[in-house]
Amino acid sequence: MALVTTCRGRLWRLPSAALVATPAARAATRCAQALAHTHTATQCDSLAKLRHWTAAQEGSDSYSWWEIAAGGNSSIAILALLASAADPPALLRALRPAVTPIALALRAQSAVEALKDAPRAA
Repeated sequence: MALVTTCRGRLWRLPSAALVATPAARAATRCAQALAHTHTATQCDSLAKLRHWTAAQEGSDSYSWWEIAAGGNSSIAILALLASAADPPALLRALRPAVTPIALALRAQSAVEALKDAPRAA
């Protein structure tokens, strides 16, 4: 519990923690659900429940079930949102339009790549 308390305390010290807390919590919940459904599918040798879960996700009509599952299993959305709390303007604007896990993961990857080449503030 000490680790959770420490992490939460550090998050709330970031300049835009309030802006990303809810979307990051939703992304974490989605990630946990995706991981649970994926692991259940491998243990039960059935994709039915995983496919049902992916079909219920927002934006699922734009992606294959396995793309939704893969995006949901990735923690990059959570990490990108937490990073945006530290340096909010550009990264948060880049991530906000994404509504599906895979789109968020792809946008986050693009934003991180762009930030690698950006000049650092003194």
